[in-house]
Amino acid sequence: MDGLQVGSKECSFVDICDTLGKCSSAAILYEKWKELARQLNLPPVVILRLEKRLSADIIDEPEAIYQIIYNWRSISSYEATLHKLIGVFEHIKLRDAADELRQAFGLGVITKRVRPQKYIHGPEQLCNFLSSDKIVLILSTLDSKITCDRIQDTSKTPLTFFPCENSLNKASNLHHASDNVNVCVTSNCASIISQLLKLTKKTVLVTEENINDLLKDFKNEKNIYFSTDIIKWSELSQTFQQQILQRCELLNKVESLESFINGRLLVDLINDPFQVKLKDSLPPKLLYYIPRRLKTRFLISPEIFTERGSNDIYLFTGLERFELTAFAQENPTDTSRNQLAQRNISSRFILLEMKRDFEKICSKTKHGVHWLHYDEGQFTLLKSKGNLSSLQDHVDKHQKEFTEDDFLSHINSQSIIDKSLAPVCISDSPGMGKSILLANIGRKLKETGQSVIFVVIEEFITKLKTALQENNVMDAMIRVLGSITFGHENNSKLSTALLKLLLLSGEGKKFELLFDGLDELNPKDFELAYKCLKLMAKTFKSGRLWVTTRLHLLAELENNLEVLGYNITPFDEEDQVNFFVSYWSQ
Repeated sequence: MDGLQVGSKECSFVDICDTLGKCSSAAILYEKWKELARQLNLPPVVILRLEKRLSADIIDEPEAIYQIIYNWRSISSYEATLHKLIGVFEHIKLRDAADELRQAFGLGVITKRVRPQKYIHGPEQLCNFLSSDKIVLILSTLDSKITCDRIQDTSKTPLTFFPCENSLNKASNLHHASDNVNVCVTSNCASIISQLLKLTKKTVLVTEENINDLLKDFKNEKNIYFSTDIIKWSELSQTFQQQILQRCELLNKVESLESFINGRLLVDLINDPFQVKLKDSLPPKLLYYIPRRLKTRFLISPEIFTERGSNDIYLFTGLERFELTAFAQENPTDTSRNQLAQRNISSRFILLEMKRDFEKICSKTKHGVHWLHYDEGQFTLLKSKGNLSSLQDHVDKHQKEFTEDDFLSHINSQSIIDKSLAPVCISDSPGMGKSILLANIGRKLKETGQSVIFVVIEEFITKLKTALQENNVMDAMIRVLGSITFGHENNSKLSTALLKLLLLSGEGKKFELLFDGLDELNPKDFELAYKCLKLMAKTFKSGRLWVTTRLHLLAELENNLEVLGYNITPFDEEDQVNFFVSYWSQ
């Protein structure tokens, strides 16, 4: 199976991209698309064209990955094998993506990755070094202090510590070093290795420098051990783990901290004495608040079957093929399996047989694709990809209406597909209480244990412009969100890194990102705002967007986020009386 050709029937582009989109590092892959393209030796002109199309929002990141692999197959022909593609993902350190491809196409998954023979893992292997005839152990680490502490805890042999190589040099000219094991923290191993090899005393060099060059220079030296100290969450004592969790409440709901936190991030957590605590960003509660009602926009009129001039594709569940044919009248219908077997999508009204067929059909057309579910005589929009203009023209006049509590239950409920993190757009006329409603929704979400971040969009964009001077869009957004989430005084590199990891990974707490007042922006800033909202909606696996705006901007917001929104229902007479009584009694 190693000879599977990319783009063949057994290994299609759609199936490869579908597999990659489901892997845990999909968001990181989308950030690394350019590195993937270079590793596959795509011409610079192709990479530049993809970059321009991404910047202009003509394509999104998943489509870019599809085109990269497609172009690679076109250039490399029969040499474009799945085995080579997996090797590239390994090379750019996306090993879970490589494993997902192996599993999906029957190549098996590597469950254990063997380090080069020169490596031994960590200071717990110190006894192996002590029982050998080696003279020097070079131990590479991210943090020398933590590693020295771990050596001291692990070793049953007396140790003599030197804070730097100079102090070891002064210790009776090396030859009079301690009879114990000498542990030296150094930033320049190469300068003293040759001297240390003349000793008969066991010496451990702990270094934070890259030891790859040392491995090459001393690969034939039999008296040296090379080791790396990979600091793991599971190696920390339970007491120390609890201390970190108490300081960092964001980690309390992460199921597998072992796989989630490692390397530099874990080192920073160990060394950072400050609390990583969420700041309450919600506006003060108003005592005269009257709960509101909201009306949906997701019930779609059957007029879609008679519209003219649209090329949008509609996928249906909840009805049989003959029922769909009756609705479509003279328009041809088909099943998703039949359409996917063809080179191009030829039918506009398709019976969706498998949920995953939605994404596959989206990848085969440039037109808008809309998934509708038929139930109790009504068509309900479940999911859309692309422009919603034609769909917005057929929003049914008769819609469902919810109280605030029922609205939240509806948003959080599991339907035919998991819409729990789909963006929520709320609109109304000026001065009708959009901000107050959003803040109240935020308080109710917070009561259920969610992490709520309330953002005034105008302030967000102002800070973002400053952050963009030193960062790309993603890092700039996270930096600004971090200042709102933790407060200026607690917005450290560590807290920002944690926030980014949590939002992109889908692990741990779910964040409710409440963006208020899109309509308050300067018109010149709309382009940047939409770019940010779209990027967050696509990449934040643990963050759900809520956006408020005025009625005249709702259609454009819906188009950018590919969802239909909600309208606030005006107060009835009873609500108006209750509001004025509550307001004037304060």
